[in-house]
Amino acid sequence: MRVQRDRIRLPLIGWLRLSEFGYLPTDDRLQKNGYHITGCWVSRWANDYWVVVATDEPAPTRPVSYADTKLGLGIDLGIKDMAILNTGKKFINISKTSYYYHVEKMKKRWQARLARRKIAAEKSFAKNHPHQKAGYLTSRGIEEARYYLARWSAKLAKINKETVRQAIAQIVKLKPPHITVEKLNIKGMKANPKLAPSIQKLGLSYFKTWLTWQCQKHGIELREVSTWYPSTKLCSTCGTYNRAQFHGTMADLAVRQFNCPHCGLSIDRDVNAAINLQQATDYTVLTATE
Repeated sequence: MRVQRDRIRLPLIGWLRLSEFGYLPTDDRLQKNGYHITGCWVSRWANDYWVVVATDEPAPTRPVSYADTKLGLGIDLGIKDMAILNTGKKFINISKTSYYYHVEKMKKRWQARLARRKIAAEKSFAKNHPHQKAGYLTSRGIEEARYYLARWSAKLAKINKETVRQAIAQIVKLKPPHITVEKLNIKGMKANPKLAPSIQKLGLSYFKTWLTWQCQKHGIELREVSTWYPSTKLCSTCGTYNRAQFHGTMADLAVRQFNCPHCGLSIDRDVNAAINLQQATDYTVLTATE
């Protein structure tokens, strides 16, 4: 196998031109860093062909921490904002942007067109062949609707994945010694019909999977606290359990400002939870580092 900037040579196939280039490691870059290609995979997704190249990499080294992250980072995952750091930085929920709404609207439009064209094909078949049972029906209009539905569905999936990857890339660039997240019961959260659509769009499972891989790659220790750790309800300054604002019901989601009744701290609810995650002492290590 050989890789150049705008083309790749695959075994038994030969040189193929890349529609998008700049992502795969070229031969010059591989030789400079001492890597070599170990394999590749070609897949088809939404009528496009994708190639993935696997290379060997040196063992990860523990990075030197910056001053503002020497105590580690706490990440609170939510619905209003996808991720909130203890430093106050927030990563927006991409599903609430106008562009995401546009892509989602186009997907629903082609879903409706595909359904109508299938019904029309079934009616036409039943009219022309009254004594036969309709099997797999297709037409030029149905194939067109399937094509564009696959394209817009793939576009939504790419938007979600790219948003997660860009957010985690910014987090890893801070080079913290450790990152602490909360173990979420995503299956139980999806049981709520009001929260299920928003949780499905966020891709929290993919966020944790990609974060685990990036922490392992860059030598960052990833910690996970229990699902029952009350990060949202504890005061990050004095540790008081705020029973005045949080009662363990769905109404707690409407509380956006944490006001401590003991020390008088007033802080954003999600930032307070992220600080509590950073300060947590009871956790499970997911990616051990040397």
